[in-house]
Amino acid sequence: MLPGETENESHSQTSGSSEKSLGSAISDLLSSVSSLIRSELNLAKLELRETTTQVTKHVVQLAIFAAVALLGITPFMAFLVIGLGELLNDNYWLSALIVSLVCFAVGGIFAAITLKKIKQQDFSMRNTRETLNADIHLIDRKVDEMTQIKTRRAA
Repeated sequence: MLPGETENESHSQTSGSSEKSLGSAISDLLSSVSSLIRSELNLAKLELRETTTQVTKHVVQLAIFAAVALLGITPFMAFLVIGLGELLNDNYWLSALIVSLVCFAVGGIFAAITLKKIKQQDFSMRNTRETLNADIHLIDRKVDEMTQIKTRRAA
């Protein structure tokens, strides 16, 4: 209490400044939370864009490889069926069946390998999740600090 002040004047100035600093702290916290949310959204967008780019790249590669394979497959299949049919004493139906089964097996293996690559792609946005967890802990700590300040001032 300053000389010439009453006890009520001194108390009102102290509580006014503590309310002002508490209000300022709340305002700063809300501003920080807003900024963190914007940053997290930007990070999530970036990771989603990167993931989409990688998946698109694999799908385009798969389409290109399939198209190239289709260009050469018809004459090659005819060659295999006729050649194997000659070896099987003109049993072209049997050679066509054998060639078809081999093609299904080979195509299925390569399709499974490509599908496995796509499934192994990490879509969890790990960086966004880690920074969100860190931000949540920071906000919790700030709220705890503000609660402790309010409790001390009330006592």
